[in-house]
Amino acid sequence: MAEFVEEGIEGLLPAFEALRDVQLLSPAELELLPKRCVAYEYRIQRGNKDVESFRAYVEYLKVLIKLIRLRRKRMKFQRTKENEIEGVLKTKIVSLYRQCCERFQASLFGFSFQLRVFPRDFSLFCRAAQFEFSALRSIDRARFILHQALRLYPDRTELWICLLELELDNIKWLLGRRSILTENFHPDTSLMGERREMKVAHEAQKDPNKKINVEGKSELDAVMSLRTAEAVANRALEACKSEKSALLLSFWRITKRYGVVAKRLTTQFYEKLWTPEYKSEESWIAKSELISYVSSSFYASRIPLLVLDL
Repeated sequence: MAEFVEEGIEGLLPAFEALRDVQLLSPAELELLPKRCVAYEYRIQRGNKDVESFRAYVEYLKVLIKLIRLRRKRMKFQRTKENEIEGVLKTKIVSLYRQCCERFQASLFGFSFQLRVFPRDFSLFCRAAQFEFSALRSIDRARFILHQALRLYPDRTELWICLLELELDNIKWLLGRRSILTENFHPDTSLMGERREMKVAHEAQKDPNKKINVEGKSELDAVMSLRTAEAVANRALEACKSEKSALLLSFWRITKRYGVVAKRLTTQFYEKLWTPEYKSEESWIAKSELISYVSSSFYASRIPLLVLDL
């Protein structure tokens, strides 16, 4: 164990020496700093490792960086040996993150921990957003995660697809929740509530600019009328111009899967596929899939009648 501890401390030696040279810490603090780091190294190298040991070590180094920055500001040593001090400490923090991820598969630290370590893993951003919405019911936090990723990588189609699915999932969840609440959790009438909410969504999609009055609903909501989802799709097509036809086809498939909830967008995306700007091989693929879907739906609806005839 001592060998691993020495190896971990060796990476911090340049920071200790630089701190001694610039005198940002007092002699007592300089004497205590290596001892504290050695103690934390022993905690993370022991046989029964735990997440809290890594977390405590990381927090200690973060507090140390904040203290150094305050001392720099007060003593006007703004950037003196910054790479040798803060740079080394940040590298150590990243190393601790990676060790913890490998040891505990990063699940115990949450997605925010993983995103710091793997900022280029686009699927991780999508999983984090889906977790925030499905498990924690935080649509705002889920949107924030995806918007943060899109600011860095605006041309990644998988991020836009995830954001559109998130908006449509939010609509479905709102419809289901309102159905339960308006029906007072009665199992026999929950279907009626769902149908009424579907009617609200259907009416809202007819004309997003006018008010409707369905079962007491007097004002359109941007989410329920699909204006938010539509804005997401438009921004995505502008950002991903090189793949806009393929992306539009993906959007059409997604909205078709959501049925009446996204009926207006399904029609709108299909019509847009045949405009001069988007007409391509994807347009014919959509037409083929639509014909197959209509045919399968027709025969599926005829099966009960055929059974009765027999």
